[in-house]
Amino acid sequence: MDLKAKNLGPISEALIPIDPEGGITVLTGSNGSGKSMLLNAASKMLGGPADPLTARDGHPKGMLEGAGLRLSVAKSTRVTGTCEVTAIEGKYDVHDIVDPGIKDTDAADAKRIKALLALRETEADIAAFHDLAGGRADFEAMVSADTLKTKDVVELARKVKRDLEGAARREASLADIARGKAEACEEAAAEVDTSKAGDEAALNARLEDAIKHKASLEGRRETARRVHSDAAFAREKIAEAEKTNSLATVEVCREGVEQADRDRRDAEVKRQEAQRALDKAEGELEFAEAALKNARDNLAHAERTEQALAGWRESVAKAEDLEAVSAEDVEAADEAIQEARAAITRNTEIAMALQKLADAKRHEETAEGHAKRAKELRESAKSTDIVLSDAVASSSGLWVEDGRLMARHPRRGDMCFADMSQGERWRIALDEAIERIRAEGNEEVAIIPVPQECWEGLDQDNRRAVHEHAKKRRVTILTAQAGSGPVRAEVFTPLAEAEVGSVAP
Repeated sequence: MDLKAKNLGPISEALIPIDPEGGITVLTGSNGSGKSMLLNAASKMLGGPADPLTARDGHPKGMLEGAGLRLSVAKSTRVTGTCEVTAIEGKYDVHDIVDPGIKDTDAADAKRIKALLALRETEADIAAFHDLAGGRADFEAMVSADTLKTKDVVELARKVKRDLEGAARREASLADIARGKAEACEEAAAEVDTSKAGDEAALNARLEDAIKHKASLEGRRETARRVHSDAAFAREKIAEAEKTNSLATVEVCREGVEQADRDRRDAEVKRQEAQRALDKAEGELEFAEAALKNARDNLAHAERTEQALAGWRESVAKAEDLEAVSAEDVEAADEAIQEARAAITRNTEIAMALQKLADAKRHEETAEGHAKRAKELRESAKSTDIVLSDAVASSSGLWVEDGRLMARHPRRGDMCFADMSQGERWRIALDEAIERIRAEGNEEVAIIPVPQECWEGLDQDNRRAVHEHAKKRRVTILTAQAGSGPVRAEVFTPLAEAEVGSVAP
């Protein structure tokens, strides 16, 4: 199978053999002989990226054909036919893996990873990051809406890592706040001897008993005061009554009432006996009735006085029998109340201190929880590299670590891919391209156009390894190298380079 070129750039005609068993076909020639033009035309025809193409001077149209396709180059470039080989199509460029053209190491590796994922047609799957945060719900609660919309895998991993690190910082901040609260609670309880806590019910009962005792003493004291006051008043009244002695006794007054009643009856008899003495009898009757009323008034007054005297004497007797309550007793009862209240206050302070210590423990546990979660989230943020590593993992042994593309060197061990020699990077990149072509078990002849700097960056050992790998996988690598004279196509062999074609100038 050959690719035939005509009137492309400086080339009039060229024949490029493609070995169906795979290998490496190298375009050799001096600068300006058309090597890059042929590589670009082959890339364009096979559906890959290419620089602008032009027809040979003086010719309206140039072309490249083979593998069932025809590339026509005129005012516009178009490809017709049905491809009979396998090729890498789309935006992938092996060169982006080897040298992304970016000075910043992190940005350069990001572009390398994107190129690898584009080669494998790997799309961003946000579900791959869910387990980093404990499940989809927790994950979506931590990452931003902008992150959830991201389609680029590398950018998605970067944003997820950023959001998880932000969540870790928030958890760490909450842990610091909880520790501060715990310290404040411990300081608040530090001055209280919590070992002397008493039974709250017993202390309250003690206070209640003290208050009742004081109230009883004050009641007794007030009763005594009233009794003594009443006794003094009674003594005064008794003394006055005994001193004046102007009131008749009850017995005397009662006899007076009886006598007056007899007189009234006698008068009534006389009135009945002697109507003639009516006026005199009526006068006597009126006098007798007045005397009766006066006697009754005297009796009532005497009875009231006697009752009063009896009450006064009783008050005096009570005062004499009453046990006095001293001011010292009341003062002692008041001190008992104050002591009971102080004990309750101390117990309340101890209870509050114990609660503060319990709060401090709770805050410490909360702080530990937030700190643990912060550590988990920091580890989860680092694990975004694992997701990327899983995406870029291949037989080439590439992985991602702290955002850098890593590789395993057979002699130097694990190292940054960017720190490998250009030849070593090209070998791995070409292996990746071959893996991509055969990923789905396609057994058609495969062609990979590779820039000249790729091939020239490989030493003989790497060239031999890439050639053997290409032969094993039935892949033809089409590349170029600087030489002399017109452009010509050569099939690379590990032992010697055999010329298999030439081009007319």
